[in-house]
Amino acid sequence: MLRVHCGTWFGSISVQEAEASDQEGGLKMPSLKDGFEFAEVADTTIAQFVEELKFCHDERGDVNALHAHVALSMLLALYKQDNDPVYVGGNTLLRRIAEWADGPAGVAFDEEGNCKAVGLRSAVLNLSLGKIEEAVAAAAEAGHLRLSLLIARALEAPKEGLREDALAQLDAYGLLHEQEESNRSSAEDSTSDAGIDWDAILKDCPYDAEVTVDERMILLMLTGQVGCVASFLGLSWYRLFIMEFFHGAGSSDLTQAERVSAAVNAIDEERISTLAPHGYGQAIDVVYHLLRLYADPTASYPLTAGVYENESVGAIYSPLDARFSWLIYQVLTAVIPQASTPNAPQMLADEFSSQLRAAGLHLWSFYVLCSGGAPAHVMRSVLMRDWPNMLNDVVEWTPAGEADSAGGMRDDEHGERGMDSNLEELAGKLDAETFLEDVLGVPKPWIAEAKAIAAHVEEDLFTECKHWTACGTENGATRAHELLSKHVFPEMIACKDGSQLEEVASVLRQLEGFKHVANWSISGGLILNYLEDTVEKRGKKRQPLSVYRAMVDRVCAYAARASTPEQVYAGSVMADEIATAERAVLFDAKGEEREEMVEFLVEDLERLPCSKSVKVRITGEYKTEMKRGQAVARRFSTAHVPYSRFVQ
Repeated sequence: MLRVHCGTWFGSISVQEAEASDQEGGLKMPSLKDGFEFAEVADTTIAQFVEELKFCHDERGDVNALHAHVALSMLLALYKQDNDPVYVGGNTLLRRIAEWADGPAGVAFDEEGNCKAVGLRSAVLNLSLGKIEEAVAAAAEAGHLRLSLLIARALEAPKEGLREDALAQLDAYGLLHEQEESNRSSAEDSTSDAGIDWDAILKDCPYDAEVTVDERMILLMLTGQVGCVASFLGLSWYRLFIMEFFHGAGSSDLTQAERVSAAVNAIDEERISTLAPHGYGQAIDVVYHLLRLYADPTASYPLTAGVYENESVGAIYSPLDARFSWLIYQVLTAVIPQASTPNAPQMLADEFSSQLRAAGLHLWSFYVLCSGGAPAHVMRSVLMRDWPNMLNDVVEWTPAGEADSAGGMRDDEHGERGMDSNLEELAGKLDAETFLEDVLGVPKPWIAEAKAIAAHVEEDLFTECKHWTACGTENGATRAHELLSKHVFPEMIACKDGSQLEEVASVLRQLEGFKHVANWSISGGLILNYLEDTVEKRGKKRQPLSVYRAMVDRVCAYAARASTPEQVYAGSVMADEIATAERAVLFDAKGEEREEMVEFLVEDLERLPCSKSVKVRITGEYKTEMKRGQAVARRFSTAHVPYSRFVQ
């Protein structure tokens, strides 16, 4: 069901619409409205829904699916746009409702068991379903040739002549009771139906009557008095509607909508129950709602009366089951755009989405929630919550070669780009991330944030950091920077794990472009400079002394702000590296420059939070350098004036 809905909706999206949605960065709202602009797509999609609902009942025993099957079949019968060329110029609605009565409605609510009826009773039931040819054959086989000829005229229009002849036949049989003169004063002959007790014709029929009750029912239906026949047989309002449509109030020479309206109004006059099949509460059957809506071309029928109530759609009382209510809403609003209500989209989508989530179909649950037009912040929260479960979900996408069966259209019928082309773009792309981005238009930062939260739950801090960076937002960059500087980098240093330091540097380079990351210079920026200028330069050409000296104050600030033992240790390691690098630079210096550098390096060493072993070792080396410099100064003090300042 959802696969067919998605195939029709996504297949109807044009290239321009898809690109515009991507540029706006907004979620798409799945709907059948665009696809239903093409008659072939609308008819094929509804027919596919009908087949899937029938499968749910036949193979899985879902009784509510059978009722939804009846409702969707009625929608297809009422609103089918692709007329059969065989019936061009004819009344195709009559044929479609006859097929609905004989098919879905007959199978679901066949009180009398048409297939088991024999003799003239078979003619009665076939006539009640609008199956005129079968009724004629059954009457002829039962030996009622004259009656079969009368039944054959049931297809003619207008029906005034047939009704007069059927009424005359009843009168000829002596079945019309004597009436008081006051009740028949307006009648010109004995064939007037004023004041006739039609119910008595059937109720007062003796068992061995010359005119059987089956003959009487046939004649009454042909006169248009179908209500008494339905009441006598105890038929449901479904069968009464069919009888009224073909033989009663709806059989006049009216428009299609007027015929449906007349038949529905006749049901109200008969005061027959139109409650949902389960019989609980006061929920009216959704099929009845659909008929009333079709009969009202001005769309003034109150949709809030229960068209989309869950209780109206089920044959078993399941008030929390919104599957079929959501489907009927999607189809009906695509056929009649004004058939929507303010609360129905979000209410039905939320209820059905909750069902899918409870069933473990989190990806489809998100899809349905999108169809209700939920606010962006709600959809974002849902994505954050369900992302880990979405990864385990599977989207069974329609293969490109089967797109037509799911409501698709071929390119050669509707321009250069049809539905198949859009569907082919996603062939083989069944993973959750692709479905969310390419089909539903979920912004990439949302998905990256969902991944970051999932990684946080799994305590994978570096993966969380990378996903926060991928968000591309200032908030994501701030969180990634905090994780890197306070947890990820210090823990890597503490564990002496240098395998991921290059990835850390890569992430920091991405964060460098954000302007509002707090304390960048003494945290992320310092770590990046340390990795680039110290770690990556090991064994290579040394950096100038100014590069290392520029990091001294920043390392001191980093160590001063350290809040965990790992941070303290990381600050000490960076200080050791900088002090060692400065000492190595001294080897390349000569003469007076070398002696001047010693003083600066001693000052840096005193300030840096180095480890004791490194500080002791380098301090000893600097003392040796200073003593050597003093000895040279004393020896060449008269010849080399600049060295005199080292003489004590």
